[in-house]
Amino acid sequence: MMMRRILHIVSDPDDPLPEEIVREQKAQGTFELSVVDLSAADLDRRALLIEIFKADSVQVW
Repeated sequence: MMMRRILHIVSDPDDPLPEEIVREQKAQGTFELSVVDLSAADLDRRALLIEIFKADSVQVW
């Protein structure tokens, strides 16, 4: 069984909602999850673009 790949892009690290959603999805165990923080000082935009195209779903918070 292939797991759906979900990418969460977080633009506001102080927003608790993305963390709650990711925690719930991890608990389900049916998704492969990645989280990228856009406020990170060492953001690799090329790696982010690759992750976007690898994902089945992209959620931006």
